[in-house]
Amino acid sequence: MPSCCACNSRTRCKKNQIQTEKVKSVTYHRFPINFDRRVAWVRALKKPNWEPSPTSVVCSAHFEEHHFDRTSLSCVRLRETAIPAINLKRISHKLEPNQ
Repeated sequence: MPSCCACNSRTRCKKNQIQTEKVKSVTYHRFPINFDRRVAWVRALKKPNWEPSPTSVVCSAHFEEHHFDRTSLSCVRLRETAIPAINLKRISHKLEPNQ
């Protein structure tokens, strides 16, 4: 089974998806080939200095429903404008207070 690169080791997408929305099968989506869209996905994941590999995927739990094309019964596709946006929290660095 693929591993979603948007999750950290303590959080599993499938578990989060089942708890937060109606149960649908989880789908995995590779990063876009288009450079601008690929950069937008990496920025959305909030992973500084990270580059996705050819096998990196993001699961469906991180996309809003309107980003999916479910017209086919056998294949779920992302629309061209899809960018991961759900449950993308990263550990933030504490800022020093201004002195």
